[in-house]
Amino acid sequence: EWKCLWALGPKHVGPNVLLCHVEGFHPTADWIPAEFFDAQETPAGEEERQRLLSEMESSAVTGFQICSLAGPLCEEPMEGVALIVEAIDIKGDAEEIMASTDVYGPWSGQVISAMREACRNAFLMGERRLVEALFDCDVQTTADMLGKAYAVLNKRRAKVVEERMKDGTDIFVIEAKLPVVESFGLVDELRKNTSGSAQCQLVMAGWEVMPFDPFWEPNTEEELEDSDLSDVMNARGAARKCMDLVRKRKGLPVEEKLVQHAEKQRTRSRRK
Repeated sequence: EWKCLWALGPKHVGPNVLLCHVEGFHPTADWIPAEFFDAQETPAGEEERQRLLSEMESSAVTGFQICSLAGPLCEEPMEGVALIVEAIDIKGDAEEIMASTDVYGPWSGQVISAMREACRNAFLMGERRLVEALFDCDVQTTADMLGKAYAVLNKRRAKVVEERMKDGTDIFVIEAKLPVVESFGLVDELRKNTSGSAQCQLVMAGWEVMPFDPFWEPNTEEELEDSDLSDVMNARGAARKCMDLVRKRKGLPVEEKLVQHAEKQRTRSRRK
């Protein structure tokens, strides 16, 4: 499989891989010496096609680099994605295309755009996931306010890692993983709900893959009849919420109802 390695991205060193399974075509890769490939004669009539594939190779790699640098979900860099090119179809006669096309002209840009869109569509057809930033959240509170502190953390999708009591005191320490997107206003809400007895400290902890598909919707009868569907929708809706927040901030289109109840909204008073 390593002989099929075409490129890494983004910036040629990233955590995403482009593989080439096109029959009879070996991608040019600096890290794979030519002697590792078995010498094969080009079939008669395929010389121009092979030459055309070689000329478009750099444009195809550029399209992959652009896609991996700005993914289709939030226009953010992709991570841990493997894309496989199974076939390349050339419409028309390859010899005529080579004779009438400037490799560095408009045709090169068309290849880049086609490769970019193909990579984005392939990613959307797979198991798409978001990666969100996490904080290490340490909350200190008294025993009588412990339940209220847990209520605030659970509301913000925090995952409690450990709970312990400070020696010689009645102070409880809660260690949890908290998504960064849910941390805004946390300190004020904790103080309000615990009457000022809770203190919070946040430290950057890293990144974590969200387990849910941001485009998930219940389709099957089992999913629609699930008694806990509301809880599942709330959990899975967090991924969609994060995606929409990023897209709004960047000015990208968002699938959202601007008018919820059109018949209840009026711009002027009714004449009597």
